[in-house]
Amino acid sequence: VYHSVNHSHSYRSLDCTLKLIPVVFKDSAKACKISCGRTKAEAIVVNVLAPYTVETIINDLENSCGYFSVASDASNHGYTKLFPVVLRYFKHTSGVVTRLLDFYEDSDETAAAITEQILNVIIKNGLSMNMVSSYSADNASVNFGKHDGVYKKLQTVNEHLLPAGCPAHILHNTAKKACDILHFDVESLILKVYNYFSISAKRVSTLKEMFDFVDIEWSELLRHVPTRWLSLFPAIDRLLKNWPAVKAYFQSIGKEETPKVIWNFISDESGEAVEDDTKTCVPFLYLNFLHNCLPVFQNAILKLERDDLIAVEVYEIMVSVRDKLEQRQADHFFGFEVGKAIKKMPAQQARKIESEFLGFYRKAVVYLEQWFDFSD
Repeated sequence: VYHSVNHSHSYRSLDCTLKLIPVVFKDSAKACKISCGRTKAEAIVVNVLAPYTVETIINDLENSCGYFSVASDASNHGYTKLFPVVLRYFKHTSGVVTRLLDFYEDSDETAAAITEQILNVIIKNGLSMNMVSSYSADNASVNFGKHDGVYKKLQTVNEHLLPAGCPAHILHNTAKKACDILHFDVESLILKVYNYFSISAKRVSTLKEMFDFVDIEWSELLRHVPTRWLSLFPAIDRLLKNWPAVKAYFQSIGKEETPKVIWNFISDESGEAVEDDTKTCVPFLYLNFLHNCLPVFQNAILKLERDDLIAVEVYEIMVSVRDKLEQRQADHFFGFEVGKAIKKMPAQQARKIESEFLGFYRKAVVYLEQWFDFSD
């Protein structure tokens, strides 16, 4: 049962597992008599493993300094709205640890309802709100609204409570908003290309032929989910690797059959497909530019998602991102391929593109400083 929970298996899977064990271990009297289907498994989890886990958390807090932070978020599971209540604290034998204290269902997503549930969970488990050092959640107004958010309501119970928003969310929103000033919408291109091939096996089959034609190894295009902050860069990276084949495919079917967003990326200002080296195509520079600068955000988010991260490191990571963006802006650095292509362009066109890319860095820094507190 513990193994099933640890690997997020359904209780239903135990109906099969427990039928297999007597077959494998025929010589064991215990194995032949074992019985634990989904009903018993659920009972063991709810009445044994879960209480023991909570007991372990309480003992950890009693044996340490006792202070802990609380984190919560809403998650949709079909028509069900689920809320985990997670604690983070320092354990002298393990360092910083993250533990799930409770998991409740509630259709009410208002700040008042979330606050009431968090307070009930803390009190029910014999903990004190005075020992809560911070409240952590995403940056939605329901959590950190200036007047009526969950944080403000919890602060009325513990005035020393600190806010801990989601820095990964901030970086994602920063990159997304900064991309809005670019003339070509790379995110729409990623979504359009993936959707175009995902709905047709025939199109994928023809695309594979194009991979053979341009002599590159087939690799599947990646899906980008706009609300997921770790999906845009991998999707751009994969599209760039597959670009010769993808471009050849759309050139072969022509302008009339190609979605407009995609055709804009393989055509010149007259609307005709560019037959030369792809890197001379102006829209393609935007793809290369984001491929070069998005790792600044991507690498920072991966660091922020570490289990052992502490508040001091968060500040250092965010400062590092801001400094890198400002340095790139000062150096007019857009990546080797982009810089090489810009030098070949007419002066007026080159200045226009440089201005857009510099604007991306400038806007990103503005949004970072707006959404994250860099003060000492």
